Amino acid sequence: MDIDFFKKINDTYGHVAGDDVLRAVADAMAATVRDVDVVARHGGEEFAIVLPNCPSEGALIVVERVRAAVASLDTVAKVTVSAGVATATGADGADAERLMADADEALYASKRAGRDRVTLAPPAPPGASRPPLDLGTREPTVGSAVIFASDGDE
Repeated sequence: MDIDFFKKINDTYGHVAGDDVLRAVADAMAATVRDVDVVARHGGEEFAIVLPNCPSEGALIVVERVRAAVASLDTVAKVTVSAGVATATGADGADAERLMADADEALYASKRAGRDRVTLAPPAPPGASRPPLDLGTREPTVGSAVIFASDGDE
């Protein structure tokens, strides 16, 4: 998930105001997701959300709620976000790197389509061979979803 045109906010209102916007966006995200979900700042204006046990349809609903919550914030400037959603199950063998790359491609599709929107990455082709999902010591859960951000403010 990427704050649209964040550089313009920093350039126009200064870095202190930009930091206030980042905090407001993070607070809106955290207030919108479930208690089991994980919201993280990935760097700059980039955020990731991990939605365990959440199929793609549910992930789209959650992320759309986050998008709307951010759009309704009262900050120094109108703030919107673009997001890409990718999902994996223990059965499809997606690794974390591939999952993030899929979500990143979906994020770019959101930006190309005009920003301020959520795009779902297409599922892996049937029979596609992927390395196993690496969650450390945790077992993969059906419907885990990751919303991931890209570099820059394109």
